[in-house]
Amino acid sequence: MNRIILSRKGFDSKFGGKPSPIFRDKRIFSIPIPQEEPAPHRYKDVEYNNLSAVEALNEVSIKDIRAEDFCHFDPNLSGKIGVFGQASSSQTELKNANVDIGDLFLFFGWFKNHTKRGPNLHHIFGWLQISKIIEGAKKIKEFLLENNLSHPHGFNDVSRYTNNTIYINNQNLIINNKNYNISGHGFFKKSAENLILTSPSHSRSMWKFPEK
Repeated sequence: MNRIILSRKGFDSKFGGKPSPIFRDKRIFSIPIPQEEPAPHRYKDVEYNNLSAVEALNEVSIKDIRAEDFCHFDPNLSGKIGVFGQASSSQTELKNANVDIGDLFLFFGWFKNHTKRGPNLHHIFGWLQISKIIEGAKKIKEFLLENNLSHPHGFNDVSRYTNNTIYINNQNLIINNKNYNISGHGFFKKSAENLILTSPSHSRSMWKFPEK
């Protein structure tokens, strides 16, 4: 592993307007943002960790998004192959920083335990270690077709995505040249203290990191 990249995804104040849920039993579910254009997934299609996006929407009392609405399910870390898409200035930033094979994405978002009226938190919910980087709509669509995968960065007309790129996971997590028997991608199932970025008793954007 070379570097860790923290990437914010899921519901936020602009898209969705509410924090994703931490359920009573501490299970977490990052709700994908809405998408106006046709997408390969609707909210009713998104399931992982024995939860569905519809359950998550109900938990946070979202009324203006329906099960039939399209969503931007990205990163998609629920299958045998994990896929994360980036484009435009976000991808330019990653490319300029020389993000490459072996680097590890940690995905975080805005979360809250709505039942217990808990604090607003920035919380890590998933990971993907890069084994392959695929650039350009043609190559992306070919890869997705060959692997029977659906992803918004390779669905229908993707001309709106400049610098269109997808990142594919390692089979196993490799840290300091040691191959662990842990998947190179996935969603964390439950909230835990070491997945919370927000410093206790602070606003969610004030983080506390391990010293090292």
